[in-house]
Amino acid sequence: MRYFHGCYSVGDDKLWGVNRRKKGAANTLAALRSTRGARPDGAPIYVILDNLSAHKGETIRRWAKRSRVELCFTPTYASWANPT
Repeated sequence: MRYFHGCYSVGDDKLWGVNRRKKGAANTLAALRSTRGARPDGAPIYVILDNLSAHKGETIRRWAKRSRVELCFTPTYASWANPT
């Protein structure tokens, strides 16, 4: 099994990401840092995440606050909201 950390920039119409063998906070933070690096101008970034506990750690939340990254979590058990 593989896990994909992907990012889509609406303004640039650009998609990029990385495949990982494991999920976890370290890989999530690496993906978020990569996303922040794509916008060096410091503009705020809004990231939509599922409710995986690895996405909600204190290290990630502190980094996001310092880096002007807003973490937006999908509602729990909301897969019904995805029509595909």
